[in-house]
Amino acid sequence: MTFACSLGAAARGSAVRRAAVLPALAALLALAAGSAHASSPAAWAELEGKARAACLAASGLAKARVEGAPVMFAAHVLVLVKGRWPQPHMKNQAATFACLYDSRAGTAEAQEWSAAPK
Repeated sequence: MTFACSLGAAARGSAVRRAAVLPALAALLALAAGSAHASSPAAWAELEGKARAACLAASGLAKARVEGAPVMFAAHVLVLVKGRWPQPHMKNQAATFACLYDSRAGTAEAQEWSAAPK
């Protein structure tokens, strides 16, 4: 048993147009997606600077400093902050905080990280 299928002139023209448009559309979407994620080195440096400053403040540590390079995620930046406890009863002990900077909201949250690398 065989099946035959024929396209009318209008359907053939439509199929040809779709065949020509789809690759062009796919290429355009690929370019648009790539440019949405691309940033200039200056923009990355600015984001890193904002994350560092916000995390140093959020830690509340005395003599706070950023340890290592920040880790960039899609909407957050992870920063390790080392410093000294400012409270007198903590006797200036060393502390390490993991800080998560929300790049969309511009806010930072820091929590003590007891499993910090040496």
